[in-house]
Amino acid sequence: MKRRNPFTEHPNLPSGTLYLFHRSDRRCPAADSLFGLIDKTSMGIIYLESSSRDLRRFRFWHRLPKHYRYHRLASRSELRDYIFNLAYYECAAIQSGIGRTCRTLVR
Repeated sequence: MKRRNPFTEHPNLPSGTLYLFHRSDRRCPAADSLFGLIDKTSMGIIYLESSSRDLRRFRFWHRLPKHYRYHRLASRSELRDYIFNLAYYECAAIQSGIGRTCRTLVR
């Protein structure tokens, strides 16, 4: 049986919404938190579409790690910064050759 985290359990975390998660600070300061774009919540487990700790490197399609206890909704400026940096990260991945393989398969 999976253990639930009572601190991050929330039935109404809408998908497509950006939250900040923190291990010990309930204020979830942006400089020290995990940014996570919600995919879904199921059985008390939060699944993320993408996440980043530093807005430079991103991780995709994973569960929220268990040690994150607190969360808050991202501000509009935090959402803007996250989406801009995510798009930049994806463009850089395409330019480095990761996306070229996909394009040749489509042709």
